[in-house]
Amino acid sequence: MTTLLPFNTEFDTFFAKGWRQPVSVKDLAEAGLRCTGSDEVVCDFCRAQLSGWKAGDVPLKRHIKLVSSCEFAKHKRKGKKRKRRSKGLQFDSKPAASNDDSDSDTETEDEILTSEFNRLMTFQDWPLSSPVDKYDLAATGFYCVSPSSNIVRCYACKVEVEDWNLGDRPKKKHQVLKATCPHLRGDENAENVPLGPFEKRQAVNISNHK
Repeated sequence: MTTLLPFNTEFDTFFAKGWRQPVSVKDLAEAGLRCTGSDEVVCDFCRAQLSGWKAGDVPLKRHIKLVSSCEFAKHKRKGKKRKRRSKGLQFDSKPAASNDDSDSDTETEDEILTSEFNRLMTFQDWPLSSPVDKYDLAATGFYCVSPSSNIVRCYACKVEVEDWNLGDRPKKKHQVLKATCPHLRGDENAENVPLGPFEKRQAVNISNHK
C-alpha cells in the first residue's frame, strides 16, 4: 500500500527544491503532490507527474484530469463537493451546469480568486512605482485586471478601482466605493482564503527571484 508523505514534509519539498511557480504550495500539498524539481510535482499515491504550472491553475483539478482513478485525489474532491453543498458560494458569476460528475469540481474564476495567494499572483507585473502595495490590495479582496493602467477589481463585489494616489489605503477606498462588499464584511459566503505562512514565504521567494 502506498504511503503518502506527512503534510508538512510535502510542504518542505517545495522550498527545498526552490519552487517559484505562481501556484500555491498549500494547494499543491493538499492535492497530494510533492515537489521533485523546479516545476515538477508527483503524487506518491498514483505516481502522477505534473509540470508546466501557470497562475490560476488548480492543482487538484489538474491531478484528477491526469489520473482520474487516484483514490487520494477523489477523496479530496468529494470533500470539496460536500463543503460547497453545505455552504453555497454567492458570486455574480456561477459555474456552468454540467451532468458530468468528473467536471463538477471545476472552479470558476471567482472561486479561484477567493484565495488571497491567487489574487496576489495576478500582481506579478504590478509596477513598483505604484503608490499602493500589492499585498494590501490582495488582502483587501482585489486582483489585478491591467497592471499597465493600475486597474484592480474585487473578486466578491466586482467594484473596480484605477485611480490610485500617494497615501491611498486600499481597504478604505474599497469601503467608500462598496461598503456592503461581502469580503469587507467578512461574510462567510465570500469564502476568502487568507494568505498562510507557507504562501507568504512562497510569495517572498517569487518576488526575490523576478
